[in-house]
Amino acid sequence: MKKISKLIISLALIGGLYGCEKTTDPLAEGTGNSDGDSDGDSDGDSDGDSDGDSDGDSDGDSDGGTGQGCNGVDFLFVIDNSGSMADEQKNLISSFPGFTSAIMDTMNLDGFNGFHVMVVDTDGWPTERKAYVENPKPSKDDCTDEQCCIDFCKTSEISVAFSQCIVKGTSSRYCYEVLEDAGLEWEIACDDMLGAGHVGYNAQKDCALPDGKRYIDSETADVSDLFECTASVGVTGSGMERSMEAMTRSFIELSEPGGCNEGFIRDDAILVVVFITDEANGGMEKSRGDYTTWKKDLITAKNGNEKAIVVLGIFGDNDLEDGICQKWNPDTGTGATKAPRYRDFLDYMDKEQTHYCSVCLPNYNDCFLEAVSKIDLSCEEFLVE
Repeated sequence: MKKISKLIISLALIGGLYGCEKTTDPLAEGTGNSDGDSDGDSDGDSDGDSDGDSDGDSDGDSDGGTGQGCNGVDFLFVIDNSGSMADEQKNLISSFPGFTSAIMDTMNLDGFNGFHVMVVDTDGWPTERKAYVENPKPSKDDCTDEQCCIDFCKTSEISVAFSQCIVKGTSSRYCYEVLEDAGLEWEIACDDMLGAGHVGYNAQKDCALPDGKRYIDSETADVSDLFECTASVGVTGSGMERSMEAMTRSFIELSEPGGCNEGFIRDDAILVVVFITDEANGGMEKSRGDYTTWKKDLITAKNGNEKAIVVLGIFGDNDLEDGICQKWNPDTGTGATKAPRYRDFLDYMDKEQTHYCSVCLPNYNDCFLEAVSKIDLSCEEFLVE
């Protein structure tokens, strides 16, 4: 059994698809061997080798190639956390338990190094996010001079993007403004950074990921217990969704040594990206680049190995003749918008490595099930160097 094949079996059960067992006579007369065919070997196929498949090579798969199989899978979930995503997030999270259970079922296979699972949202500091914080951190409001605020902001343990200081008799200011006005440098915390792994709702709920990582490692943690927490990204993010920029930043800039997501990308694992949004990747959307640069960034992240990538997109289908999404209604926050840039992105990639589902589906179980065969193929064809 190949490294990811148990994932297919598990998700097939989730979707209610049960196969029938087929029996054959292993001792067919006149073959001269014990496998029931006529090729002179004992593996049960008819290709003349003994690897158990029928492709004529000796690597044990059925693609005729030389893939050795991936040693792991790195799952990246890019989830829209704008105000209209409450129902979609509930739908997504409710569809995840079976998927994550299937992931856990595969991690004990020999030679398989498990799964990395990271969630990023589509929102990032500085210009949009601060206005959407529901419960701002306490601010220092007893300063009588500017130096008091500077000292507070330099030593505050809370993020400069959320903490505030008030000099009596003046208006409150965010700490990043205090430090900038004083000519002092400061850094954006990972919790506020676009593309950083999500570890708690608006940096207020700690999901307690082991080892201080911003992703779940199935070798050291129970994915099923932690995924719901990290996937609960909330709906207080900016309406200027930057899904594709969050995706590329997460594994290009932030996965480098010293970055927020260091260690997430592994050379011997395939990368599976799942993104979900009800908004178009255009108009107000501010992601840098286009579908050509996004694909290039994906390939760069996998050291030029285009076959080590699978992308599942869940977004609006209003532009399709058979689409099921209603037109976006800004007054009620229902429906979805057309998403031509997302569709262009998926169409620009190999169709065997992408899958699309409507964000307006009643549930996403079948959506994941339909994508598993492409994940399986990518893993089976992966050549470990």
